[in-house]
Amino acid sequence: MEYVGKCLGHGTQALDRVIKLERQNYGLDASDKDEGVKSFEELMAEVAPSDLGPSERARQVKRAEAYLRAHAKGRLTDKADLLAALSLKWFRLNSLYKIKDKSGRKVRFKPNAAQRERYLSGHCLDLILKARQLGFTRFEMIDALDDCLFRDKFSAGCICHKLEDAQDIFRNKITFAYENIDDAWHALLKMLGSKIPKAISDKSGSGAYFFDNGSSIRVSTSYRGGTLQRLHVSEFGKICRQFPHKAKEIVTGAFEAVGIGNQITLESTAEGMSSTTAKQRSSSRKWAAR
Repeated sequence: MEYVGKCLGHGTQALDRVIKLERQNYGLDASDKDEGVKSFEELMAEVAPSDLGPSERARQVKRAEAYLRAHAKGRLTDKADLLAALSLKWFRLNSLYKIKDKSGRKVRFKPNAAQRERYLSGHCLDLILKARQLGFTRFEMIDALDDCLFRDKFSAGCICHKLEDAQDIFRNKITFAYENIDDAWHALLKMLGSKIPKAISDKSGSGAYFFDNGSSIRVSTSYRGGTLQRLHVSEFGKICRQFPHKAKEIVTGAFEAVGIGNQITLESTAEGMSSTTAKQRSSSRKWAAR
């Protein structure tokens, strides 16, 4: 029995070494030398999206996906690991939010390959040529909602070319994702010293959420007044072709509301080279070449 006990002890030590090496390989023990466990707010400050370049974003996605694998196997239980995982936006995007699938069923949001590439290579000024079934509008809205929930005093906006589209995006993408965050995540964040902000002013009819952390997200057919940290314009080409006066208002009003270095994304189907979309594409190239 003594021999069996020694064998089991050596086997356990070997397994611990393998696990430690695997964690180090995926960067999960990067902060082992830190004294104590950092708070959720401290970890969030370290991975602020505005500070991330493509290479750092790729490293964080790699870490997040390692945490996601551990979570799927029921191994993400340590408090420090939970704090570190939830401080990574890519982990939250793959864990917290629910969507309706094509059959109308409620399923967990899992970004597809195109959305992952958009996240990895995104710039503060992006022009996305719309393609069906890739779900970029949904991704942008859930990504923006996450910014509002986990960054204080963050303002995000979305402009659509028709009122019914604005209402649909707010109701079926933003509101659905926010209202269907599992109670287990609420409880876990509370245990870790954080929380999902409460919508203190839910103006669903007008397509806006205002949260008790000072953040807000709004979907409408225009935007004027106030400042934005993030703006997404859906079907900008259609707006330019069908409502040129509105396109001019977006350029002179909404774009100006977004501070330098903050995010503007134009998404649209192609509507010809004569539209303002083509001019914006040309401007984006010139900006990128600087």
